[in-house]
Amino acid sequence: MFRTILVHLSGTAGDAAVFAAAATVGQLFNAHLIFLHVGYDWAALAATMAGLGTGLPPESDLVTRVQENAVERSRVARAGFQHFCRSHDVIVAETPAALPTMSAEYRYEYGNEADVVAAHARAADLVLLGRQKGGMAIPVVAETTLFDSGRPLLILGRRPLPRAFRTVAIAWKATREAAAAVAAAMPLIERAERVLIIEIDEASPFDADESARLTNALRWHRSNARARLLPAGVGGVTTTLMEAAHEGGADLLVMGGYGHSRFLQFIFGGVTDSVMTHAALPVVITH
Repeated sequence: MFRTILVHLSGTAGDAAVFAAAATVGQLFNAHLIFLHVGYDWAALAATMAGLGTGLPPESDLVTRVQENAVERSRVARAGFQHFCRSHDVIVAETPAALPTMSAEYRYEYGNEADVVAAHARAADLVLLGRQKGGMAIPVVAETTLFDSGRPLLILGRRPLPRAFRTVAIAWKATREAAAAVAAAMPLIERAERVLIIEIDEASPFDADESARLTNALRWHRSNARARLLPAGVGGVTTTLMEAAHEGGADLLVMGGYGHSRFLQFIFGGVTDSVMTHAALPVVITH
């Protein structure tokens, strides 16, 4: 059950999809939504510029423009939060509300955006991240939060988040990371009509028992669970995975996040972050 959901606000036009998704997930679980916007640390910015030898004083035109942009983003983020609460009749609270309904709060903090989001994420059940203009997820924020928070991320796709997840696809391999992703996404898996387990044959030893065990276990949650073992096509693992999810009518993809450094490799160790940054459907990912 996702009772507390951290929602990252960028203060840009991309937040419209984030607010819509927050309403969908928040209402689904009667969750408490924590909307977080991070502002620049001006002292750190000035120190960085000085360290880079830019010769730009804190009162330079460039610093002023950056500051004005950050102030405007903060204004947009807060105004969006206020509109969200009014339009959805949401209780604004920082402590548990007496009524079993969706509630929300707004948090603003200075600092390194990725580090601040990861710090707040550690105390949340789920982290909701949107995409930048052009469809890209925010790479540094997503990466840092994935590896440093220990919490599942729900990264929006290019399409709006559906109000009901009819089919959930799971990118499966018999690893700790994939198992953790399935466990973390269980509140959504249990609400799906179908569960599609997709395993890609990478010409490595394949244990059919592992796939069968997961399929049988998930049938205790959702009776309509089935598995597919597919060869990696010409386009590679990522293309094969996304095509299988699309053909299966998936509304959501669940996957493990792999890697132990800032240079990310997702799912099977050879799949790039293109799934996370370009997927048309929303992705739940856990490290």
